[in-house]
Amino acid sequence: MVTKACRFGLLSCVFLAGIMACGGDRHSGRASGFAGAGGGGTSASDSGGSNASTGDAGASNGGRHASAGAGGEAQSHPDNGETKPSAEAAGASGSGGDARAHASGGGQGGASALAAGAGGTGRPSIGKATLRGAVQKGPFVLGSSVAVSEVDASGSPSGQVYSTQTINDLGEFSVDFDYSGFVSLEASGFYYNELSGTLSGAQIVLRAFHEITISGTQTVFVNLVTHLSYNRVKALVGQKLSFDDASAQAETELRAGLEIGLPDFDPGKQGTSLNIAGGDTDANAYLFAVSAVVAKAAELRGGPLDARIQELVNTISAGLASDGTVRQAVVDELHEAQQALDTAAVEESFQARLDELGSDAEVPDIDRILDQDFDGQVNAEDCLPADPERWTGHADHDGDGHDHKGCGGDDCEDDHGERFPGNPEVCGNNVDEDCSGAANDADCDGHDSKADGGDDCDDGNDQRYPGNTEVCGNSVDEDCSGVANDLDCDGHDAVADGGDDCDDDNPDLFSGNSEVCGNGTDDNCDGLIDEGCPCPGTGGSAMIRLPEVYCIDSTEVTREQYQEWLATHPDPSSGQNDECTWNDSYEPTCEWPPGDKAEHPVVCVDWCDAYAYCIGVGKRLCGSIDGGASDFNDRYNVADRQWSIACSSSHRYEWPYGDSFQASSCNVFDHGMADTVPVASLPACQSPLSAYAGVFDMSGNVKEWEEACNGETGSSDHCLARGGSFADDVGNDYFLLDCSNSDIFDRNTATNDLGFRCCSP
Repeated sequence: MVTKACRFGLLSCVFLAGIMACGGDRHSGRASGFAGAGGGGTSASDSGGSNASTGDAGASNGGRHASAGAGGEAQSHPDNGETKPSAEAAGASGSGGDARAHASGGGQGGASALAAGAGGTGRPSIGKATLRGAVQKGPFVLGSSVAVSEVDASGSPSGQVYSTQTINDLGEFSVDFDYSGFVSLEASGFYYNELSGTLSGAQIVLRAFHEITISGTQTVFVNLVTHLSYNRVKALVGQKLSFDDASAQAETELRAGLEIGLPDFDPGKQGTSLNIAGGDTDANAYLFAVSAVVAKAAELRGGPLDARIQELVNTISAGLASDGTVRQAVVDELHEAQQALDTAAVEESFQARLDELGSDAEVPDIDRILDQDFDGQVNAEDCLPADPERWTGHADHDGDGHDHKGCGGDDCEDDHGERFPGNPEVCGNNVDEDCSGAANDADCDGHDSKADGGDDCDDGNDQRYPGNTEVCGNSVDEDCSGVANDLDCDGHDAVADGGDDCDDDNPDLFSGNSEVCGNGTDDNCDGLIDEGCPCPGTGGSAMIRLPEVYCIDSTEVTREQYQEWLATHPDPSSGQNDECTWNDSYEPTCEWPPGDKAEHPVVCVDWCDAYAYCIGVGKRLCGSIDGGASDFNDRYNVADRQWSIACSSSHRYEWPYGDSFQASSCNVFDHGMADTVPVASLPACQSPLSAYAGVFDMSGNVKEWEEACNGETGSSDHCLARGGSFADDVGNDYFLLDCSNSDIFDRNTATNDLGFRCCSP
């Protein structure tokens, strides 16, 4: 009997004058604090420096103490590379003052204190503040993460983070503080894409800065304007500008750099006040226009749209941060996107989403912002927004006394003074002089060319016009019906001739024909083979038929499914292949029986167990798409492997869900579950393409055996497993969890993070 191998997966604080003081970050060795205010004067002392005081307050001791008199400010700053405590106490009387103590060092970290004197206004003694708002690209969906971090005067996090989530599909959130000062907001989640009219296929990250100055409720919006200007604001603050001045300058530079809208447009509000679901105002319309144009530019780049959006906004943000400009190549992309944008479709899409969510908000009119032909007139005031030479007041371009049709006139060709209603028609010159819509009949068959507004599909051939008799078999569309010829006499013309027959030499192949299962032919010309045909198999997971003409289990085999197979009493002593004669039991060696994990993937099964199960339910262990085993020695060549084709959507993506690693999409180590989860319980862990969607958990959860081994010696042969598992702590080596990577195990290995799924044929 062979034994199977098994494996199972600063703060330091004190209280001063009733206010907590906390130590610094052990990594950075820095901390800062604000001491409470009394009333009187201003005093500051730096370590190794001199004392200066006004009123009856002073600061000394190399930064150990700071206190303020009436109405003044006291500060103390040690900065000599040593570990220093911060201010220990603040004045106990007076009003309106502000006392601050800052400690920083390169040692083990300083301490910081926030203490308020009686009657003073030392930060953060404003009382409880509630920050409410929304996260919008389009609106982020319910459950998106929002992290609010306290930041210091340079915009760097000071350690305290308040985490919350959006509470609905409008991206709204709320979080409470007992803090005053500047915060950084970072949101991550899926969102509604107003360009595609669907929810995003991947998450994006947006950021914003905000200042909390009062108690009670205040509103802040995190959006593209705040994200694009975020790094520039931080850079300007680092140049000693105030946050308000930095934000104003950064957003002004952003508007100038993006060149979205007229050059002198000013929304009159900060980015954190802009709200695409806040009604039809110029400010909100500007944000909506930026959102739509950036999305269109990302779409024009090609590839996964959400990844392209994140790439584009980060590129703009990085360029702006360095010198306050947007790179010309990006500006050119944005210009192209503005010209290509269908503004009406975008607004209709967003209105449908708001209606779906029960919101009565009016969609902002981006035509009041965009000037798509760059003629200095916004679309809303331009009768032909795609034509830079025509707008309201300048609609008769050719001077023939007739305005362009698009501007309310009747001129069918406003660039030609000889074409207008009432002008005499000249026969035979292929020109529609009278704008009747029927220009000329060049072939004298009584029908004008389609290009000139008529109905003749070929105005150079008098044997081709509507109503003419169709001649079968000559490859000519005599009656201009769009269906030219039916060479195989199946009643359908060839695709090349405008018909729907994908093979006009085979009468058994045409659009609308019934698909014949198992013949390897696209009988109905829809580009798929055997679609709608049932996958083989008598048990286990439901299978998905892929365009490559094979089927694969939609999920890893579950413990319940494996238990049902064991209940049929499969006999290990017969039916196994030669490499598995040593295997005398199919029962898992750990985490068995299923208990409350019936829907979790079965684990602790060796290669022979997995192979026997798939055969036992009428399937096969996933191997080569051509049948049989995949090549063990060429394990990184995934071109013809059933498992890898399904995982990568036929080599389109690096991970099942796309080309960017997302820890939250699948059950991997970074996801934090530290155990298996029920199969298909993470809907994001599948392909965004409909042809490959429905195959879950091909990255993480458990590794999956593949029919790919290096020998025929038995239990010690090496075999491949793919996909990674919940237990793989890969650090930043995310490729260990992608669709091309594999692990090598002995054939008799059975661990708590190793399972399988089946394929056929």
